[in-house]
Parts: sequence; structure tokens; C-alpha cells
Amino acid sequence: MPSVAEVHSEDLAYVPPTVDLDYAPTFAFDGYLDRQHAAWAHWPLNSDWIISHRIHGWLRRADAAKLYEMAAICTGDVLELGTHQGLSTHVMAGAIRAFGGGRRVDSFDLDPEVVARARANLAEEIAEGLVTVDVAEAAEQCRRFIAERRRYGFVFVDHSHFYGPMREICRLLADVVRPGGFVLFHDFTDPRSRDPLDGGPEPDFGVLAACRDHLPAKAFRYLGAFGCSGLFRRTGGAA
Repeated sequence: MPSVAEVHSEDLAYVPPTVDLDYAPTFAFDGYLDRQHAAWAHWPLNSDWIISHRIHGWLRRADAAKLYEMAAICTGDVLELGTHQGLSTHVMAGAIRAFGGGRRVDSFDLDPEVVARARANLAEEIAEGLVTVDVAEAAEQCRRFIAERRRYGFVFVDHSHFYGPMREICRLLADVVRPGGFVLFHDFTDPRSRDPLDGGPEPDFGVLAACRDHLPAKAFRYLGAFGCSGLFRRTGGAA
């Protein structure tokens, strides 16, 4: 297992307005964690940026490689907000399978049809106890975990791009992510997400603005952007 010494730490004041940032490790290791990690970093594409896979998804190579790294190395279970058809869930479950520790991915989506499709796509991982997929609204589910005092080592946020829902999740995450844990926001660097609030040219993209405005600065440190995703670490600070 590689060292947990971070090699990335950046300033949230500047995030490049691009969706095509390269993968780089957050932890100190050479190359890739294993062959599967390397495979995701070089996976065939069905366009100039989307991974081509039997499970449909919207991941770039750098997104998938970062998901694999974080799921492999984090301490504790993984929480995914926004399952879609299960591609990102599949990536993270593969990392947990390879690196063990009795952990799992708990994934939630608001759409019952999406959840049914994801369960079919992830039947093997579910049977192995690596994955659970359920219907739930993201903020409501986070509040349940907070009430149960349950915390996760890594959270992948991909349930919405709207400023309002993202604002709500950002305000809850300090009580969902365990100290030392991580959270990765998808579509964080998308140029459509750079305008404040919902009033920009693409009103359905408010990820970056919500993180800047509502993710508690004392509780999270920005570590950098990879693919189109932004990574933060939960510090020991208060929310």
C-alpha cells in the first residue's frame, strides 16, 4: 500500500476552465497501483473523451483513474451520490476488490429505473458484497447517515449539476466524510460550471460555484482537479 503523503495541494481560487485535465496521483507511488488502475488511465474512448465500456457512463480516463486510486487507498466505505448506470460504481468496486479491507461502495440515485439498470449492470459486485445500490435523494440520505453518525472514507458526488442541490450537499459533507477522508466532485472543472449561482449561460451547471461558496473551508482542503473532477480532503477542522 502506498504512502498517504499527498503530492497535490492547490488553490481553489483558480480552477482551469477545461474538462480535459490529466490524471496525477494524490498519494506517493510510482506509476499506477496495479494493472487495472493503469488500464483505466488508458481505456479506449468512444469519443474524444468518454470511456467506452459495456456500462454507459460519462467518465474521462482521468476521472476513472482517480476514482480507482481513492477507492483503493481510502480508509472506510465509499459513498456515491448519483449512480447513473453504474460505471463509476464498477470502477470503485474493482479497486476495493483488489485492495480489500472488507469495505464496500454504497451508491444512491433518485431514479428507480436508473437504480434497476445499475443493479443489473453490477450484479456480480452486488453478489460479492462489494456494492449496494438503492433509491434515495442525496441530501436526505446524507441526513440519515448523519443521524446514524455514519461516516465515509471517500465520497463521489455526481447526483446533480444544479447550484441548489450541490449547495445542500456541500453543507452536509463535513458530517458525512470522516476526518482524513476525501470527496470528489464530478464536472467540477466544466466551463459551464464557472458562473456564480444559477444565472450563467448554462444554468444547470453550478458545481464549482457551490463548492466555493458552501463547502466549509475549515473542514476541507482542495487538492486539485483531474479529468473534470475536483478533489478535497476532510481536515480535522470544524465545519
